[in-house]
Amino acid sequence: MRRTLVPCLLMILMTGAVSCRAVSTTTPTTTAAPTVMSTPAVVPTTTSLPMEEAFPGFWDDYVYAWLDKDANGVWDEGETGLPGVSLAVTGPGISNTICSDEEGKAHLAAKWILRPGTPDPEDKLVVHPTVPLGYRLTTVPQLPTTHAGPLQFGFVLDVPTPTPDGEG
Repeated sequence: MRRTLVPCLLMILMTGAVSCRAVSTTTPTTTAAPTVMSTPAVVPTTTSLPMEEAFPGFWDDYVYAWLDKDANGVWDEGETGLPGVSLAVTGPGISNTICSDEEGKAHLAAKWILRPGTPDPEDKLVVHPTVPLGYRLTTVPQLPTTHAGPLQFGFVLDVPTPTPDGEG
């Protein structure tokens, strides 16, 4: 007799309180007769039982970098995307980096395996840019992936400010 754990990730995500337990399936060992196997069933329970399976986790979103001409931290009409900016998503055991395209857009993603008893890293993921040489940020230096608004970073040319003695 073989025991099979039936994953029910969807049920867990929908209710938050449902767990699965293994349901036995039987497989005859004789090869002369056709193999007969009962279909495993998902049995919801109210107690948390240990899960023997690991589940994949995934996050993805578009991230934007733009040239903030007026340095106000807001992507205004007429301001263009900034290509070639390195944008990263990082978190516990997760790191993925991609460069923005010619429109300043990048499709950033992260994948992980969620094992029983380990916290879900999704609420700890942050997106951050690498500031290109000759620029400075006009927005916050990082955003959590749970940020309600768009994930975007503004940059302005970093022109040295002249000092009163004429040195820059």
